[in-house]
Amino acid sequence: MLPDALISTYCEYKKDTDSIATWLASTAKLAGFPDHLLSSTCKTAGNANGNGGRLKGKARAEAKKKAKAQSTNTPQKQSPAFTSGPKYIIAIKDFIILAEFLLEHSVPIPHSFSVILDRVIASREGFGSKIEAQGENLDQDSVAKHGYFVQSSPHFTALMPNTDDAPVTPSIDNLSNKFHGLAVYEPSEEFLNAPDIERPTRAKDDPNTYEAEAPSSLEDAFFAPVAILNDMDRMRSRVEWIWSNYRAGLFDVTSAAIATNTAIGLVRDMMDDVLPIFDAHGGYHRMLQKFYVVQCLNKGFAIEDLFMENKDNFNYDTYDVAERVYLMAYRYLEGFAAVLEPNQVPIYKDGIFGTYDPSSNRSTKTGLAKFEDDRALVMPYFSELITIVMGLPNWPIEDEFFRGMAQIHKTKQIPFYSVFATQVFLDISYTLKEHVDSGYHTMVTHMNFISNDIKEHFSFHRDLKIVNWPESNDRVLRKVQTSIEWLAKDPSLQVQNKLCQRMGRGPRVGAGHLLFRMSPVMSGLTLYFFRSQYHEIGLSLADAWGSLQYCEHLYNATRQHDPLLKRWTDMDVVRTLLDMDSFYVGSEAPRTPDEQFKNKDRRKGKRVASKAGPRGIKPNAPVHHMFASRYREMVTFSITAEQLDQIIDLSMYEEEFDEEGGLLLGQIEDSKKVEEKKRLREQYNKGIRRKGATGGSRMAAECMIKKLAFALQAETLEFSFPYVQMHRWCWRLLRAVKEACDPLLRQIYGPDYLSNETELPFVVGYIFLLASGADRGKQTMQPLEEATRALEGMVEPAGDFITERVLGEILSIPINVVDESDK
Repeated sequence: MLPDALISTYCEYKKDTDSIATWLASTAKLAGFPDHLLSSTCKTAGNANGNGGRLKGKARAEAKKKAKAQSTNTPQKQSPAFTSGPKYIIAIKDFIILAEFLLEHSVPIPHSFSVILDRVIASREGFGSKIEAQGENLDQDSVAKHGYFVQSSPHFTALMPNTDDAPVTPSIDNLSNKFHGLAVYEPSEEFLNAPDIERPTRAKDDPNTYEAEAPSSLEDAFFAPVAILNDMDRMRSRVEWIWSNYRAGLFDVTSAAIATNTAIGLVRDMMDDVLPIFDAHGGYHRMLQKFYVVQCLNKGFAIEDLFMENKDNFNYDTYDVAERVYLMAYRYLEGFAAVLEPNQVPIYKDGIFGTYDPSSNRSTKTGLAKFEDDRALVMPYFSELITIVMGLPNWPIEDEFFRGMAQIHKTKQIPFYSVFATQVFLDISYTLKEHVDSGYHTMVTHMNFISNDIKEHFSFHRDLKIVNWPESNDRVLRKVQTSIEWLAKDPSLQVQNKLCQRMGRGPRVGAGHLLFRMSPVMSGLTLYFFRSQYHEIGLSLADAWGSLQYCEHLYNATRQHDPLLKRWTDMDVVRTLLDMDSFYVGSEAPRTPDEQFKNKDRRKGKRVASKAGPRGIKPNAPVHHMFASRYREMVTFSITAEQLDQIIDLSMYEEEFDEEGGLLLGQIEDSKKVEEKKRLREQYNKGIRRKGATGGSRMAAECMIKKLAFALQAETLEFSFPYVQMHRWCWRLLRAVKEACDPLLRQIYGPDYLSNETELPFVVGYIFLLASGADRGKQTMQPLEEATRALEGMVEPAGDFITERVLGEILSIPINVVDESDK
């Protein structure tokens, strides 16, 4: 189910109903309602009473008399029977007897109870009559049961105090969306943005748990999909919004892919609450069929128009209705699942299901033409997925679509989230059109760069080793490189061509890598898989060798010594991405030679350095790191309330708008906000939860997806920065500095001031030592001046190589660097 911090229509309705049951039962017991009478009107998890029915006639009257008599003669204290804390299931139709008992005992009713009750009544009032008006007959038990919500209103109203001074509650809007005639009353935007109304809870010191009885009627089975489909519709719209903005250049493919896959996962969690209701009425596919019929009748179709004598037994004039209720997506999966056989991968000839023309105007097409487009897209993609599921068991990356196909193969059952994933796949295809393979090209470009950079790393470090960088770390790098090379060979196509050869067919033709070309989600998640490891390795490499930290210290010192020195753009970007915390205690760069020398965290090695080494680099992409276990280790993942707080709390970027109103992302500059973000990050790193989290933050699920997409995008530069390459650049700079300062350092400290090249960072320590005069009065600025000239000699021609050439041109991640000191 969804975490408490996320709002969905049906989950809110269920929570509201449970809170009413909880407050009524717990408060009545505290007021003296006898235990055995409560047990006769309720059923517990361990001791259910017969039928859980409501007392009637003489039995009900007698129960009320006994309850009144016993509550009058018995002190209102907790009964020993409650110490075990059982779980009580409260029948909805028994709410009235509890309410009447409270009325007779003049128990005050909290304002929150009134608000929540009104919300529940508004959600269900008249819903059954609307269903019957659409042609579905409800059983009388369902009508009677849920009529009690409406019938209960006068009883509860009598309990309510004068609420003229009560807080004003937000209005509840009637959202009559595309599901005409079956309106669901849901919280408006005003309501969602207003302060939360706390639901009524059980009485103090009551250890028991209470829930309203599980809904199971046909009316419930209709109410649930209306509520869920409305939420899913908003989620679909949000996903389309993400990919429209991806096409416009706002989102990176990895950010869009993670946000999309998380959205599908949230829909899966939403469905967990309602699938048992559907199962009681033949399963969700039967309910989709019923809902489709109701909607078609509402559109003016006759029942005999819906079932044709063609081989599909389907009227394609109703395509739009079927697509909106996910029946089309289900039919595609159902048809594919029907042909699956053990140990046989279904491989189709290219073009056998037709072709899709992305330049065509879909809005003018007939239902049949839209179906043919869908089929031309989904059937080849289904085949790609099942090929990997059956033929490549060690496939390293999965999204929810892939996960669903694996479940279909294993259980022969179609999970509902696979239906939603299928529809999202089609939505993305029609949103991106001819640009749908752009994610694949981005993935290939970045992965080739990573592979080549790792190759350069091994060449650079062939004879350069350090104890801080064991062979096990190099094995990780080699595994990343070989995995990229393996994927580049298109293993899925290799499996298919082997099967074609066995069947006497020729090899498949086409561009190859169909899985990635057709799915920017899979392309984005695959890029995340490799980018995450490359990012982690790069920071570890720089940390082990001290290259970034010591070069930053030297750059800072030379800028303090010569403010007119040309800026080193690449290092300026690194300083911004990693924060000064990664370089200095107190997050403030030292200004004088004495301060630079005394900053103990910047030095390592003998004589002039701490054995602890340089200050450790702190990764600065917390939202990206949140998904590492999900996409690198395939750990089952459902977003938690705490992670929702992290998404909101830890991102160092915020939405901005340009002069024309266009949406931008900018780094937070407000010093108070920055300090608060850093404080929260330190708390999360130490495992300390923010006070009040969660809910502190509550929002609709699709709103969370929007925030997630922005948070991921804001971290894209830091997560994509080539720290492995930056390490090599810094090491070359240290070589140049050592060469420039070597004559002076030999003269002062002798030829053995360095044992080997791995001690190059010590040169920076010697420079600071001499500039500060801390070494027994030996003070000279000459080594710093020589280092300044060496640094300028490298920065002048190529100080922005990574920023401009690598990120801007090769990886298409442009950076607009603004020098605040030049303003």
